[in-house]
Amino acid sequence: MTNGHGIETPANKIATAQATLSLAFRLSAEVEAGRINKEIFNRVVEVHTGSTGVTVPGFPDGTESDLKLGIANIVLIALSASALTVDETLDEVFGSLASESDVPPKKRSV
Repeated sequence: MTNGHGIETPANKIATAQATLSLAFRLSAEVEAGRINKEIFNRVVEVHTGSTGVTVPGFPDGTESDLKLGIANIVLIALSASALTVDETLDEVFGSLASESDVPPKKRSV
């Protein structure tokens, strides 16, 4: 995984996609097991951007349902992003699929 640093090879791209999806699954499992709970919403989070940063305020109204729906969305986003990454990487390495298909064209009526 390059994390935006170093040479990004096709293998690194796919490994990063797999690792990201794996982390999303792990976080989902932690939420389902109750080891990550709605208390996470109470914390202020400082996002370091290399500049002034961003502060994400606490969300004390967050519920367990919000957390479970949110983590389900994160898993779907990670799954979608990894599928797109693998598809683009395979196209890059092997070329895109031919525009032709195995389905014969429809016969025209005369």
